[in-house]
Amino acid sequence: MPGIDEIFILSSLFCYSIKKRKKMVERTTIIKKLGILSVAKIYGVFGVIWGILMGAFVALGIGAGVATMGLGAPGALGAGIVGFILTVIFGAVMFFIMGVVVAFVYNVIADIVGGIEMQLDIVDYLPLED
Repeated sequence: MPGIDEIFILSSLFCYSIKKRKKMVERTTIIKKLGILSVAKIYGVFGVIWGILMGAFVALGIGAGVATMGLGAPGALGAGIVGFILTVIFGAVMFFIMGVVVAFVYNVIADIVGGIEMQLDIVDYLPLED
């Protein structure tokens, strides 16, 4: 049964042989179309994040405004929570719509001018020889 030192040496030799066996291939890819719904979903998530960040400021502003109007702490807290929730919903919906528009405009422009060209390094692992 091999000891820990032998296992370490064998595993490091195996990792070394895998590292030596990989081949880098550079390929050029053109993004011709974007999935409208997939872009909109990503934008929607960004909108939720934006809504959470901005909602905190909106909640503080609304809460302070309601408190100065004399409605007291419960009214200020309730108005602040409602403002926060509405800001998050507004951010998600507006960013989702913006994602649809951006993806649609990109697809139209990409049909005309040909899209965005990207260079990718793709790693192909060669099979180990016996």
